[in-house]
Amino acid sequence: MAHWLETMLLALIVSTSVIYAVYTLSSVRMKRIMLGWLIRCCGLKVYAWLSPRVSGCTHCTADLQKRTVVRQFEQGK
Repeated sequence: MAHWLETMLLALIVSTSVIYAVYTLSSVRMKRIMLGWLIRCCGLKVYAWLSPRVSGCTHCTADLQKRTVVRQFEQGK
């Protein structure tokens, strides 16, 4: 059981690292696609929680951050 758990955790860490590397090295268009996928899968609350600096307000509530992020994406389209 411990070997299986260790393998799963290692796979999770490696896949997260690969996704982060692809995101970092990709173009702006690809980053928007990846962020759109993150929002569709996890929701705006998770996105706002993971990146509070997107809205430029680190002390704002999650609700305000979600509205700001939605407005930014709508303006970017």
